[in-house]
Amino acid sequence: MLKPHTKIRVHLATKTGLISVALMAASVVLFHNVYGPVIFLRAVQAGELPVTDESLDRLGDAAARGMNLKDRYEVVNLLEDHQKHEQVEVVLQSIGEDSDHDTIDKDRIVLHLARNAVKAGWYEKAINRYRSYLKANPGDDDVRGEMAGVLLISGEKEEAIVEYQALADAHPDAARWLLLLADAALTTETTDTQPEMVHLEMAAEALRRAIGIEDTRLTRVRLAEVQGWMGQHEKALSGLLGITPIHVNESRVCRVLAQSVAQSEVLTAESVDAVVAIAAEALQGSGTNSGLYEDLARAMRRLKKDNDAVALFEKSLAIDPADRRLKLELANYLQDLKRYDEAELHYAELLSQVEHKPTEENKGASK
Repeated sequence: MLKPHTKIRVHLATKTGLISVALMAASVVLFHNVYGPVIFLRAVQAGELPVTDESLDRLGDAAARGMNLKDRYEVVNLLEDHQKHEQVEVVLQSIGEDSDHDTIDKDRIVLHLARNAVKAGWYEKAINRYRSYLKANPGDDDVRGEMAGVLLISGEKEEAIVEYQALADAHPDAARWLLLLADAALTTETTDTQPEMVHLEMAAEALRRAIGIEDTRLTRVRLAEVQGWMGQHEKALSGLLGITPIHVNESRVCRVLAQSVAQSEVLTAESVDAVVAIAAEALQGSGTNSGLYEDLARAMRRLKKDNDAVALFEKSLAIDPADRRLKLELANYLQDLKRYDEAELHYAELLSQVEHKPTEENKGASK
């Protein structure tokens, strides 16, 4: 039987048309019953009752105090679906401490707690729990790989590298760990920072080994990027030419190829033909990647294909007209080509932008 005051709450809420309040009151009614938590859990699972913060808190409290093991795990799943990480923590810890269930796998609880901590952003706590789990399960390399990923995102790059290196050495026929090792070595604190040479060399070696196990287009491109950063442009070109034909819609591949051609000291007819073909595609198309056009323009300039280079620079500026650095580069290039009228137009635009750019002093004066 419902208690009188709960009947009144439901009646008043319904009469006033506050349906959400009525549903909340109904959930309280269910909790006031002896089997309230379980009934509520079933109703939520069936979509018959809404999920609210209050109801999730009540379910979490009930599961932590004690329900049957299956229902407690179902509450955990529900809490996870709604990112209630603190409640998940409490319920899982209560399950792990429950001595009434001899079938509970304590190690799996520790692993579940580690993964919940990752989702919550509690990286130090997560890493400690991963280590605890791996101490009892040293052969679980998939979990060791998980922990390495958490080490990396938490800023512990060197520790992550050690773990990935150990996994790569333990599985010499698996490209997976080598690729993750390379990614870890190439990770930097900011996107515009280039990795240190020691990490570039480590990544290049890992990628070469990965290609020896499983030769993929993506891995070759990644290796060429690294070789370009190391100044090994001829090696980058050699690797890229092994995956031809390359088309302009593969912007990442094209950019690496163009950058290598622009900076390589020794060019082969094959590399020249490849980048010229891509540039021709780019000039006929209407892409939106200004960086690709810019890189292709520099490659064409390196090959002394001046008309194509200018056209590519202009395409890049048409996409990003505010790029003053590129506009100045084009103006200087046109000046070198003795195309003075065109150069003057770009110089004039640059001067105009400078004259109309408000200084901090002017901004303050206008207020």
